[in-house]
Amino acid sequence: EPVFASAADILAKGANLAGKQRERAKSLEQATGGAAGAASGDSSSGHGPSRGGTGGRLASAKLSQLEVKHGAAALAGALRFIHESAGLVLRGLNPHCVVVTSRGDWKIGVGAFAHARGGADGGNRADFYLGPSGAAHVKHTPVGYGSSDSEAFVTGPLPLVPPAGYVAPELVVGPSGGLNSEPTAAADVFSLGAVVHELAGNPPLLGEACCASSGGSCEVSDGEYRRGLRNARFVGVGASVVSRMCAEDPTRRIGLAEVERDAWFANDVGLAALRELDGFIQKDVLARAAFLQSLQGRWDLFDARVTQYRVLPPLLTELRTPELQPLVLPLILNLAERQTPEDFSEWTLPHLAPLLATATGHTLGTILKSTAAFADRVPAPEVFELYVLPAVLRGVAAPEVLVQEEALRQVTAAAHKVTPETLRCTVVPLLHKTAVDTTAAAVRVNALVALGKIAPCFTVPEFDATLDALHRIAANDRAAATVMCVLGVADAMGKVGGVNLIASRCLPLACPLMLAPGLNRAQIGTVSRVLGGMLRRVEEVRVATAPPAPPPPKPPPASVGIGGGGPGVGTGSGSDPFAASGAATDLLKRGTNNQLIANAGEGSLGMRNVSGTPMRLTPPPGSVPRVSSATEQLTAALSAADDLETLFTDPGYRPTPPGPMFAGMNVHPGVGAGAGRTGRGALDAKEFSLL
Repeated sequence: EPVFASAADILAKGANLAGKQRERAKSLEQATGGAAGAASGDSSSGHGPSRGGTGGRLASAKLSQLEVKHGAAALAGALRFIHESAGLVLRGLNPHCVVVTSRGDWKIGVGAFAHARGGADGGNRADFYLGPSGAAHVKHTPVGYGSSDSEAFVTGPLPLVPPAGYVAPELVVGPSGGLNSEPTAAADVFSLGAVVHELAGNPPLLGEACCASSGGSCEVSDGEYRRGLRNARFVGVGASVVSRMCAEDPTRRIGLAEVERDAWFANDVGLAALRELDGFIQKDVLARAAFLQSLQGRWDLFDARVTQYRVLPPLLTELRTPELQPLVLPLILNLAERQTPEDFSEWTLPHLAPLLATATGHTLGTILKSTAAFADRVPAPEVFELYVLPAVLRGVAAPEVLVQEEALRQVTAAAHKVTPETLRCTVVPLLHKTAVDTTAAAVRVNALVALGKIAPCFTVPEFDATLDALHRIAANDRAAATVMCVLGVADAMGKVGGVNLIASRCLPLACPLMLAPGLNRAQIGTVSRVLGGMLRRVEEVRVATAPPAPPPPKPPPASVGIGGGGPGVGTGSGSDPFAASGAATDLLKRGTNNQLIANAGEGSLGMRNVSGTPMRLTPPPGSVPRVSSATEQLTAALSAADDLETLFTDPGYRPTPPGPMFAGMNVHPGVGAGAGRTGRGALDAKEFSLL
């Protein structure tokens, strides 16, 4: 099974592996003639060439308390199997032989120091013990398990010795200490407690000197071991259970079954959830559904490593159960947002691929809601186009309107991840077809909104095809929502295509939309602003490139007299002929002794000073105002004293005088009131009002 690292590697953050990967690759290259070294890469993590090397991944690896508890419980279960079913005592459990697989499982990987009770080596007591005191009769020879010359030892001398800091006292002190003479399961309980104590973030139980690996011989003296045993302190988390596991007297140590029932394990809700997930496949569908419902919103119980290695795998397995897909899929998509892009592509996406290719209905709608998360987590566009984009396009063409709406809302998120060629050749034609052919207003609106958002990637063929589709839509659907969306797409394309596209294609399409009968006042104002923006863009470009206008012709000189035709202020023919009134106003402001009284006459302005002499402001003889536009001509005509009805009726037209209908009637209420009917048949006011 692929192995990520040993517990010792994780504790050392990979520092103990410095140079070893290079030596391993070199040895493989020598053994295979150079082929294996080039192809092997760094496969110690079980994933082929690893990201940044095993050392880099170990440097960032951090074991949480939940992962340590779950791993310790797994090791306790493995030891129970070894003791009860295999009849072995390991005698050498330590961080170097506890391995963490690439799937996050904790396992015991080395059993070279195992002792079979009642086996072939049962008669050689020198092979039971590790330390100098345990093999006191062997003087100056390397000591350790299986170090004697007894022929009863069938496997021969062992080349390695486990670190003494994780070995039970009875295996180091031996019979001379007055303890048991044969290894029991309690020895492995002590070793497990020492390993858990260190993995929980505490210093080594018996000190650094006793926990160093010695290679081929035991370099820890009896005095150093005893000193470490006397100075052992149970601190930090899990100290209560570790103190009972590592008691010096093996008869006072708790058993492995009692270890798993300790409060440090039993009171952890996250550990209980992980144990449920470990046996998840063994439960019936109803029990699994109930557990999945209780798991929602409890992701704070799990850190990133536990989520990836212990929570996601059983949930991904349940994707194959159709009854549980509506429950498990939202959980997986929620957890996927906490993954790195590399982990998502390596762990989650391969399990989701079959579902992405076949999902329909509600399941497809649930997947589509996470399109943005897929776009963020899938690093390569080709991978996104292979797995995720087909699901989005299948949703756009789905028969369910709700699924179509969700797929169209997610097109923009998918468009940012695919290549422009795929977008123009695959996505845009499908949006055109959907917007034109659908009978659902919501689907058409969402399709047009999607087209407007991806318009910046259009080229000339897409402009032509989209404008043709917009003309067809505008001709058949004059609803306000459709009209506004058509206008928005035209405006978005105009911003990309330039003024030539605006003037020749977009404005002819957009201007008639102002007359759509379904628009309200606010929408009409919006249409007007959008059209004005298009025109301003065209004007800015054209003004910047157009030649300057010629200068206006100089007007002929003219003069205005004050006080009856004397020389006055000269004005141009294009100026106001009564501009002299401005000079009169200045006289009014500057005069201090004379009081000017305005006296308007017909065709002239008269002013009188205090002495009574009139001052008249009249236009010069023969001076006629110059009217330069149709608006000014109409204003001048309306200001004239002519009869106004001649401006709006045919020449010679006059209203027809009243006929004889009311002849003889008194139509004025104030005249003849109360006089009654006259002899000529006139009516009074009351009778007239009744009539």
